[in-house]
Amino acid sequence: MSKKQKIGLILLYSLIALLAVAVIVYLCYELFVLRVENPSGSILRAALLLASLAITVSRVLTGPRRRGKISPAVYRKHYKDLIGRAFSDDPKREKRFFRAVDEYQNNRYAPAVRLLHKVEGECTRNEERFAVLVFMALCYNDMGMYQPAATLYERALTMRENATAASNLGLCYQTLGQTDRAIEAYRQAIAIAPESAYPYNNLAQLYIKQGNYQEALSWAKQASERNTTLYQAYSAQAVAYAMLGEEQASREALARYVANGGDGAAVKAYIDALQEANA
Repeated sequence: MSKKQKIGLILLYSLIALLAVAVIVYLCYELFVLRVENPSGSILRAALLLASLAITVSRVLTGPRRRGKISPAVYRKHYKDLIGRAFSDDPKREKRFFRAVDEYQNNRYAPAVRLLHKVEGECTRNEERFAVLVFMALCYNDMGMYQPAATLYERALTMRENATAASNLGLCYQTLGQTDRAIEAYRQAIAIAPESAYPYNNLAQLYIKQGNYQEALSWAKQASERNTTLYQAYSAQAVAYAMLGEEQASREALARYVANGGDGAAVKAYIDALQEANA
């Protein structure tokens, strides 16, 4: 805990203690100075206030609650393309698998990986192995362990074609600086699901970072054609147009980016920095 957090807690506890004293003092004032005829109402109010303060202290001490478990049906719907019907024919294995998914969902990656390793040994079909490997990869990815995550995505993709896994693999390789392998993975994702905008956008963002603005613009346009509300694709267009000297087109793309929920000031600052560096 940082020094600022400790000071904040001390101030909070002090405030709660003062409020508790104030409640008790006011109760005594009503009972012994004002001599109210029916003291039970005052006592009840004081008890409720003190209980509320006790709950507040308890919440501060215990910290944020862990999210409750989500039903397998909800997970199946949310991760439909990754889970499919895996484990649906065996309630016991299904329960163990979704315990791991729940741990992942609650950002408890190490327990999730341990559970998934156990479930992997029980898999009887590639559909099941694919789901287990992908969720292990998601855990490693969120822990910043991109090479193990990439290895798991590679294994999973030998069992089943899946655009999400291929696109995530590309992101891992891009983070690791393995650009050629990232491009290959994104193109694999496009070949699997040409209607999905995300791998097109991922390619656009990669080419922006490389300074290949013409190529970035091509992929960004294809992304926004497939998903007109994918604001990241418009940011890539705004940057690419600006760096290609098409200021009006850049402003229009930036406006669409903002209209779909993007931070226009951040993209404008990024463009300015790029233009200054290339001046």
